[in-house]
Formats: sequence, C-alpha cells, structure tokens
Amino acid sequence: LAAQTQNRVLRVDAAALKSVPMTDPSKVARLCEETEIDNLLALSAGETAASVSVVGSSKRASEWDSTPEYRAECLKALRWNFDYVLIDCPSPATAPEISTLAPLVDGVCVVVKAAQTRRGQIQHCQQIIENANGNFLGFILNQRSYPVPNWLYQRL
Repeated sequence: LAAQTQNRVLRVDAAALKSVPMTDPSKVARLCEETEIDNLLALSAGETAASVSVVGSSKRASEWDSTPEYRAECLKALRWNFDYVLIDCPSPATAPEISTLAPLVDGVCVVVKAAQTRRGQIQHCQQIIENANGNFLGFILNQRSYPVPNWLYQRL
C-alpha cells in the first residue's frame, strides 16, 4: 500500500496500542520505526515496551481496556499522523482485541491460511466482527499455492 500509493502507512501490532501514549499525536510518530519500504512505518509491542515506563504503561493498559473514549482518542492520534493505519490483531477467535477495535476502525479484513483454516472458523470470525458492530470487509486468502496442472506440464 505504501509503495503503490506513496502515502504514509503505519502497521501497528494490536498489543502495542495498550502500552503507548497514543492520545498525544506528536509522540506517536517518534515511537514508530522505519521499514525497508518507503512511507511504511511499524509500531510493535516489543519495541514500544522499552521506550515507555512500566508504571505509565500499566495505567494506559487499564484505560484502554475500560474506556471506549480512550481507545477512540488513540486511533484518532494514529490517523492524524498517517494516511493509512493497519492494525495487526491475533485471530478474533482467540483474542478479545477485535471486539474492542472493530467498531472504531473503518473496516476489518481477516487473513485466512489456505488449506488449513476450516469454513466454520472463518464464519465464526465474521460473526464476531459483525456482533461487535464492526464493518466486515472480507477475507484475504494467504499461502495459496497455484500448482501447474499436469496437462500443461506435458505441453511445455
């Protein structure tokens, strides 16, 4: 997205949202790391934990968990700094982050591993997002193999 649009894009680890002083837009950009792709920055839980005090981060984590207004302010600060914000969350079936984030973001896409994820799991993820009043955009099929058919090999 960053390479194709030349817009500023941030990839955020969902766990990092709980430990960073996100409500201050001027501090957000200082905590982000450059990547090898122009205009793509990353905010990971591992890097941010070292740069934020432990006492402050536990207070922010409790605010994040209990206050929808605080979550909205955090996302507003991210949007102020970047054209696109992609939040990387664990599976909706195993982590509660998606239920708190889904109603606050523009849309949710679920990455599905080809030939491994079952249809019931996929439908359950969609239901979790919709029940949280999130805008479900669709699924992204990952690790799909495109084997060359045998009849085509014979012609090569």
